[in-house]
Amino acid sequence: MNYYEILKVSKNASQQEIRDSYINLIKQYHPDIYKGTKEYGEKITKELNDAYDVLSVPERRREYDLSLEPPEPQYTPPDFNHSSYSPYNKYYKAPKQEEPPKETIDFFLKKNVHKFVDEKIGKMSQEAKRNLITGIIIVAILFTLISVNDYVKLRNIVQTRKELQEYKKQQQLLEKYERELEANTTNTINI
Repeated sequence: MNYYEILKVSKNASQQEIRDSYINLIKQYHPDIYKGTKEYGEKITKELNDAYDVLSVPERRREYDLSLEPPEPQYTPPDFNHSSYSPYNKYYKAPKQEEPPKETIDFFLKKNVHKFVDEKIGKMSQEAKRNLITGIIIVAILFTLISVNDYVKLRNIVQTRKELQEYKKQQQLLEKYERELEANTTNTINI
C-alpha cells in the first residue's frame, strides 16, 4: 500500500504535515487507545510506523518517491518479432485469468456481522462495554437456570411416568391373579 495513503497526506505534503498526520493517526489507532479489536489497532499502528519511518527522512522519502514512478520503457532491439507474441498467433497462449473466489452467504454474513460488531463495540465507552458484558453474563445465567429447571421438571415427569407404568403393571398382575383365584375357586366348588 502507498505510504502517503496510509498517512492520509498528499504526495507533495511537507514534513510538518506528515508529522502532524502521523501523530493524529497514532493517537487514534494505538492498540491501547483504539476502541476496536486490538489486532486491528496493532496492524494499523505498524503500517503507520513503517510509513512514517520512510517519509520522515528526506533521503528515504526521495528513494521511495522514485520507486513509485513507473520504470522507463526498455529498448527493444529492431530484430525482435512482436508478431510472434500476438494473440492471433496459434502458438500463443493467453494467460488464464483467475476468477475471484465466490462469496458464500455464510462468508458474507460473518464478514459483515464482524464488521458491524467491531464498529459498534469500537464506539462504545468502557462503562458501556462493562454493562454489555454484565448483561450477557446475566442472560447466560438465566438461560442456565431455566435449562436446569426444565431438566429437573423433565426428570420428574420421566420418573412419574415410570412409576405409573410400574403401578399399571402391578394392577394388571393383581387383576390377573384375582381372575385366576376366582377361576380356581369356582373349579374347586364345582367338584
